[in-house]
Amino acid sequence: MKVLALDLSTKATGWCFADGRPLEWGTLKPKVTLELPRRLEYMVREIAELVTTFHVEHLAIVELHYMRGMKVVRALFMLHGAVQYWAVINGLPISWVNQNTALKALGLKGNCKKPEVVKLVTRLGDAVMDEDLGEAGATYFGA
Repeated sequence: MKVLALDLSTKATGWCFADGRPLEWGTLKPKVTLELPRRLEYMVREIAELVTTFHVEHLAIVELHYMRGMKVVRALFMLHGAVQYWAVINGLPISWVNQNTALKALGLKGNCKKPEVVKLVTRLGDAVMDEDLGEAGATYFGA
């Protein structure tokens, strides 16, 4: 199954496309000068482009797993909602993945550091990933 795993953020969304194993990955980074509505639009548009490019059949998205200030929480809820809305109107199924559960399913502690995640996902997927992409890769393997 062709899966696009996403670790959503309004500043840098990590993504990993996989079909049995990670094949492509990257980070979506809108211009820092964009206002929130334009950032949301950018992220949804770029995710839609990835779905089209890779003929994605399923999304695996990291659930909100920690909370910061109210402004950040509100922005993340808006982004999750915008992506979910786009997926629903386009008939694309979504699996919401708890990051800690995905990490534990891979044999890691839920509170492990990013370098540990990157090392394991790189080994499992036979692909070299960096810190921005490791959690998206873990989401794929943990989904």
